[in-house]
Amino acid sequence: MELGKEMTAHKESYDSEDVKDLIDCLMKEQENAIAEGSAKVDSLTETHLLQTVSDLFQAGTDTTTTTLHWAVALMAQHPEIQQKVAEEVDRVVGRDRPPSVEDRGQLPYTEACMYEMLRYSTVAPVGVVHATMEDVALGNYMIPKDTWVMVNQWAIHFNEKHWDEPTKFKPEHFLDESGGVRQHPEGFLPFSFGRHVCLGESFAKAEIFILFSWLFQQYTFSIPPGHEGKFELKLDSSTGLVNQLLEYDIVAKKRF
Repeated sequence: MELGKEMTAHKESYDSEDVKDLIDCLMKEQENAIAEGSAKVDSLTETHLLQTVSDLFQAGTDTTTTTLHWAVALMAQHPEIQQKVAEEVDRVVGRDRPPSVEDRGQLPYTEACMYEMLRYSTVAPVGVVHATMEDVALGNYMIPKDTWVMVNQWAIHFNEKHWDEPTKFKPEHFLDESGGVRQHPEGFLPFSFGRHVCLGESFAKAEIFILFSWLFQQYTFSIPPGHEGKFELKLDSSTGLVNQLLEYDIVAKKRF
């Protein structure tokens, strides 16, 4: 169902005493702002609500799906890393239940591997568009007020100033000396930064963690026999601002 029709359906069924989902939450916030005469009303118009839902579901779904495509491909390319992830999940979570958000912090290698995947794939290489609020001098350049600015997140993620051997897929990039996870190392910006950081960052991290750890709890992914030396990760140049992979063949084997 298209989002416009979904929003209309929610308006018709909306009950402030029974908030069921994200759209209801936004409508509740809008209702409260109007009742309080809050200045937030200006940022909670029908257009803003529709755009927020669109960004979270359409953009979020596309980028998450692309990220998981990268996950499977990279783990197939690096079976020794995949094995470490599977062993850690087996040891901590076991096989009788799926991983959950509460397992974060207990699976440091798995979480580090997930963050390294976000760095290495850099699914959104230029992130969210910003704009200058005033004239700004940057080096020898003058950037006028209201100029659109995009951050080259790909260049930051592959900068040797921030990363040892940045062109290699290394979960150790996100592990400290004690084996704990480096949550916010300098030079790690998969969700952009500042006031316009991706709205779904917290949700996306939790969602990807659950799906990532579940995939390698349940399956082993490998390169098809006879194609080991020919398996390459190639970007689809038709996808615009998203680093999406071209289709690839993979073998998925259920773990028992």
